Amino acid sequence: MSGDLKDLLGKLACHPAPHHLTRLRQLIEYNTERAENEPQAFLDMQFLNAIYDRFMPRDEKREHLYLKRFEIPQIVLFDLLINQFPLVSMSHGIVNDAIKHVIAEAPHAVLIDIGIGRGIQAAKLIQSISDATRLKTLTVIGVEPFQEALTHAGEMVAKAAEQAPFKVIFIPVNCLVEKLMPEQLLSALPDEFDKLVVNASLIAHHIPSTAERIAFFDMVRQMQPDALLLTEPDSNHMESDWRQRVENAYTHYGNIFSIIDQLAIGDFRRNGLKAFFAREIQDVVSHSDDQRFERHERTSRWLEYLAKTGFRIGRQFSIGETWKAKEISCRQESPGLLAMRHKGINMISIVHAFV
Repeated sequence: MSGDLKDLLGKLACHPAPHHLTRLRQLIEYNTERAENEPQAFLDMQFLNAIYDRFMPRDEKREHLYLKRFEIPQIVLFDLLINQFPLVSMSHGIVNDAIKHVIAEAPHAVLIDIGIGRGIQAAKLIQSISDATRLKTLTVIGVEPFQEALTHAGEMVAKAAEQAPFKVIFIPVNCLVEKLMPEQLLSALPDEFDKLVVNASLIAHHIPSTAERIAFFDMVRQMQPDALLLTEPDSNHMESDWRQRVENAYTHYGNIFSIIDQLAIGDFRRNGLKAFFAREIQDVVSHSDDQRFERHERTSRWLEYLAKTGFRIGRQFSIGETWKAKEISCRQESPGLLAMRHKGINMISIVHAFV
C-alpha cells in the first residue's frame, strides 16, 4: 500500500474530515486516469472507490467509470475463473484428485458438494474418473443457494455422466450454507454407500459468524464423512478494526491482481476479471459488518474450527505437474494442509480433514 493511501486511511479511520474526503476524490481521479494502463493504479482505484463509498453515498456515474467500463459477460468471467485463474483451476484439480483417491475402491460413493455453484468442479471430477474405477454409482448432492446456478449444475453433471463408466445420481439442495440442516443432507443420502466425501470449496467464508461456522462443521462431522475437503482464502477479513481489515484486503487482492496480470488473456478480459474481484473489495471495505458477505479468515482459524468440532488433519495431497503454474507455488505445510503461495504469501489453503 502506498504511503499516501496508508496515511489517508489512518486519518479516515480516526476522524474523516471534509478535506480528507476531498483528498480521497483527488486520488480517485488521479488513479482512474491511469487505471487502464497501470496495474497499480487499477488496484488503488478499486480500494479508493470502496473507501469513498464507506463514507459517502455511491455515485452511479463514478461506478460506471471504474466498473461498467470493464464489464464482460458473467458466463465469460466464470470460464476465466474456473479454467484460467490458477488459484481456482489448480485448487479444483488438487481437490478432485484427493476425492478420487478416497473413493477409488468404493463401488458406491457419495459426494456432498456444498457450494456446488454451476457444477463445473463436480463435472470435471466425473470426467476425470477412468474406466479402471470400481465405482458403480456416484451420488452427487449439490448444495447451492442460487436456483439458476443449481439448475445449471444439474445439467453439467448430467452431461458429464453421459460418458462416465458408472451411474451418476444428482440431488439438488437449494439452501444457504448457514441455513443447512442435517436432516436435509441425511434425507438425500442413498440407503447404502461405501464412501462419503464432503467438498466445501470457497464457500465457508460466506457463513456470517464464528458460531455459525462451528455449527456448520459440527453438522458435517455428524455425517461421519470419510473426508472433508475445505478450500479457503488465507486472509483475515473478519477483522473488526476497519483500517486493519482494509490493509489485509489490500495485500490479498493486490496479490490476486498480480496473478491476473500474468495471465495471457488480453487486457480487456484481464481488467474484466479484476472488476469481478472489485465487487469483493467493495464488500470487504465499504459495507457495514451486518451487510458483509466476504468474510475470509486465516487458515489457523479454520483449523481451530475443525479441531473444535472433532475433525483430524493429516492426509497427504498429491501434487502432479498438471497442477503447477509459474506464478503459484504449492507447499504442503503439514500432512493434510496445502498452501498455494504467490510471492511468498499464502493465498489459498486446502485442508484434507477426516473424523
